[in-house]
Amino acid sequence: MLEPIQEGRALIEGLAARDGWTRTEYAAERFSFIGYRRFLAGSPELIVYIEGDGAEWAGQRQPADPTPPEPDAFRLALADQGASRLYLGRPCQFLAAAELVRCDSVYWAGRRHAPEVIAALSLAIDREKAASGARRIVLHGKSGGGVAAALVAARRRDVAFLMTAAAYLDSALWTATHGVTPLHGSLNPADLVADLAHVRQVHLVGGRDRIAPPAVTQSYAARFPEGAPVAVIVLADFDHDCCWRRRWPALLAEYRRLP
Repeated sequence: MLEPIQEGRALIEGLAARDGWTRTEYAAERFSFIGYRRFLAGSPELIVYIEGDGAEWAGQRQPADPTPPEPDAFRLALADQGASRLYLGRPCQFLAAAELVRCDSVYWAGRRHAPEVIAALSLAIDREKAASGARRIVLHGKSGGGVAAALVAARRRDVAFLMTAAAYLDSALWTATHGVTPLHGSLNPADLVADLAHVRQVHLVGGRDRIAPPAVTQSYAARFPEGAPVAVIVLADFDHDCCWRRRWPALLAEYRRLP
């Protein structure tokens, strides 16, 4: 039987092959990451999904591989009916062992949202936007991937819409809430409101989510001036895992129109 991380790697490869997605790889100086793309020529938008933080820590011990056993954001990307879609893993996820040894583990720990990580994700989007012929970007991310999506949006001027699911968008409040070490070296979306004020945003949070409780994202949204195009929607029956995949098409249909 495969280990959970090996299962995650095999699972995403199987899902991508089944639905006709093409794998691509990106390299930065101290980490690498993968992506999958499925483009339709002539589509004006490239819809981008960014994966969450990956394997959870066991107590105070850091995992040796950040590959998520279940690629939640890729599942959401598969459920999206957008014409041109791009999925981006996070640093060091889904890599073979020989590739993983060249990855610096700080990029799935305190520096998971470091400026160089966000720059690398944005450069990957530049590359795929050019390949797809799209003119604008739509960004999605779940959990830590939603944090990364917001940080990418803060540095771009071609983002038409940002929608996250179960994201801890005030990461300083999030670590304080859980009594864990702050994400030293990482950017916090709540500190970049001035750079995000132009972006139309909807942030979905679960009313039962104990990992990324609603108060964390509400703290982020409260920093915007009144009238800013930012909405936080609390879904009372959702938690961090349930029921995003099953209800994602309906959520897209309802909330992509807002605010």
